[in-house]
Amino acid sequence: MRINIPRHIMLIHKEVGYRNIENAIKQPDEVYLDEEWKKIIILKKIGGGAWVLVVITKNTILNVVTAFLLKGKTKKKYVGRKLIERKWRHNRGVLD
Repeated sequence: MRINIPRHIMLIHKEVGYRNIENAIKQPDEVYLDEEWKKIIILKKIGGGAWVLVVITKNTILNVVTAFLLKGKTKKKYVGRKLIERKWRHNRGVLD
């Protein structure tokens, strides 16, 4: 499936590279479905305790909405809060 990564993401979040986003989508470590906004959230560990979080929509192509870095503790709090509030749910097969 084709991936559309808008240029503005690279300008806003310079710490996240194109390859980080592409690798996260192709080989995700964690995948969630945002129930409220109907978006797919992908997380990929990139080393040094950092994670890339990529938010996408899925139509005929995968459109990247945003992407940014999370550190270990921040990631745990952010993702944990969303799961506890039942705004996200685990969804491994959503990218198939």
